Amino acid sequence: MDYYNYIEPTGTIVPDTSTVRDDVAQLFKDALGANLDTNPSTIQGRLIDLQTNILVSVINNNAKLANQINPDLAEKNFLDSILALTGTTRGAAEPTTVTVTMNGQAGTLIPAGTTIVSTDSGLEFALFADVTIEPSGSVDGDYVATIAGPERVEVGDIVNIVSGPLGLETVTNLAAGSIGTLEEDDFEARSTRKEEIALNSKSNALSIIAKVSAVEGVKSVAFRENVNSAPLVVDTVTLKPHSTYIVVDGGLDFPIAEAYYIARSGCSGFNGAVTVIYTDPTSGQDIPVQFDRPTLKPKEIKLFVKVLSGSQPTQDIQQALIEYSGTDAFAVGVDISSFDLANQVSTQVASIFINKCEIAEKGTGNFVCGTIDTLVFEKAVIEDALDIEVIYV
Repeated sequence: MDYYNYIEPTGTIVPDTSTVRDDVAQLFKDALGANLDTNPSTIQGRLIDLQTNILVSVINNNAKLANQINPDLAEKNFLDSILALTGTTRGAAEPTTVTVTMNGQAGTLIPAGTTIVSTDSGLEFALFADVTIEPSGSVDGDYVATIAGPERVEVGDIVNIVSGPLGLETVTNLAAGSIGTLEEDDFEARSTRKEEIALNSKSNALSIIAKVSAVEGVKSVAFRENVNSAPLVVDTVTLKPHSTYIVVDGGLDFPIAEAYYIARSGCSGFNGAVTVIYTDPTSGQDIPVQFDRPTLKPKEIKLFVKVLSGSQPTQDIQQALIEYSGTDAFAVGVDISSFDLANQVSTQVASIFINKCEIAEKGTGNFVCGTIDTLVFEKAVIEDALDIEVIYV
């Protein structure tokens, strides 16, 4: 019997533990007699179990190593090596961005980079591009956190001017910031690889998604199109004739519009509430590029948990789901499944059994064990650990 022949024409195969034990038990019988009692309660049964565990460990290790040449299964440094073969790298951590309203003397030039604002907690943001205070006495500008990572900025958090020109008097943010990200995990890096492979293409859905996704700060993109000569309703959104539609989570408006315009098919129209004027570098025409930002759909979660050993890990369970909500599993237009949430908790928190998981739109109280649909212009979120209720059974 060859326990290490795990490469088959259909792929890498790992036998069931019960099959391995049967084979080990047969080896013991061949050596010690056909009537040998192999029940786990006997001494020889325990030796068989020990040998089985050793073999299963080696088989799993070898199979996992073999799978490191597969881009869809490779992990960590192995995956980074595969990414390098196609000139791709794991996405680095990205900073939070926020639109800040600046008030002061009309005509004051506010330079990028050296103009720094902050929250009371000390989180600092630098102005992305030069702006000038308008005759009304105010102007909006995009600011980028000086430290990358998922820092949350709520409405009104930006209150301090750390450095700036004379004539800039007060600052505030009238909308919450677009939260930054941590370095891509393996799941996200695999997705990025597939998108970047498509960057050399044009005039198709994957090309648009790939190029817009490559814009700094963009977390996810949803895409729809209308190839007909009449308006078409897609996922409750009315699309113009011969047009495309994207919903983008994260990133700054102008770089998104530029990438979208370059990637889309010539003469195709745009849809969406956000409009950016982009000047075509060839024709010099000013083109209004439209797209949408996602509508956030907060969720509440109930987990019915049995603790197999140790204390009640409420905070660990809540943290596992909060972190999971920052991955592609909570991308724009992605449905949310209670089964996926339960599986994520089970893999991240040891010594528990998830008896049931229920989800609901926040504030409705309509909990279901199943899937909640997310429209193309929506994004599911978990706003706070308090929205995750852990019930021990």
